[in-house]
Amino acid sequence: MIILSALSRFQVSYEFTLIKLYINLSYRLWILNLKKMKNITCIILENLF
Repeated sequence: MIILSALSRFQVSYEFTLIKLYINLSYRLWILNLKKMKNITCIILENLF
């Protein structure tokens, strides 16, 4: 029983780490996309005027 509870606790922490990694990655990608969008918008504006 002790081994099982330790395993389940490890499983939970493992899943939590995966979720944190996923959130971190998606946040970074979102910021990168924002920067790209800003650059594209600047280029479009420069071409318009």
